[in-house]
Amino acid sequence: MRGSISEPAPLACLSVRLVSSAQVVPLLHAAGFRALYVDLQHASMSAAAAAEIAAEADRSGMVSFIRTSGPHVPEIMSLAFLGVRRILVPGADSAEQASLLLQELPQQPQLRQGWCKEFELGLMVESVASVSDIDAIVKQPNLRFVMIGCTDLAKDAKKAGITDARYISTSIQKVAFAAKRANVDFMVGGTWRSKELMDAALAAKPVLITVGSDLLLLQHAAGTALERFAAATPFCLAQPANALHKGGNDH
Repeated sequence: MRGSISEPAPLACLSVRLVSSAQVVPLLHAAGFRALYVDLQHASMSAAAAAEIAAEADRSGMVSFIRTSGPHVPEIMSLAFLGVRRILVPGADSAEQASLLLQELPQQPQLRQGWCKEFELGLMVESVASVSDIDAIVKQPNLRFVMIGCTDLAKDAKKAGITDARYISTSIQKVAFAAKRANVDFMVGGTWRSKELMDAALAAKPVLITVGSDLLLLQHAAGTALERFAAATPFCLAQPANALHKGGNDH
């Protein structure tokens, strides 16, 4: 991803977890999005479908990557074999875990030739342990980008008994500083529900910020249409539009 983003402001990035067709790309592009990622951790679509979406996004000039279901070498290799150039991996929560993963992957025959020029690997930072170890994590060879996932980080902080209301905001800054010192691209997810977190993310100057998912956009559009219909024909509806499911995890 390094060198592919020249905009002075962060790109607005949408996660794709519901629509398993590359036809979603021109729709998002026309709506103004210039970045997307396919979220295999929270979606039930095939690696081939995810790769097709990413490839179509690349062809349209968008920034794209795929988030795996975990730090699984076979899954990463499958995506690389399908031509995916940028892969984001969750679950490597310490420098030791990151090191093991980042040392093993370049040994795979398919990646030996093009690791540095054609394949970019990123890691999620979404646990208290990974924030604490971030300086060592970003110094790992072959790491190209990191994304701090504020939603999952908040859940982990709660489990760890952290009560500091500013913990997530300060973690954004900490990860940003570490990434920039190591010349690693920095991204932020899960801030769009909170103005405070969004402000902290913008101040950290990431290359992109996630702003929700295709699922949430569909729910919002459906809710808006339903509200308009209800206003015209209130007797036809027994359930209010705001009863639609609220999305739970956009990092």
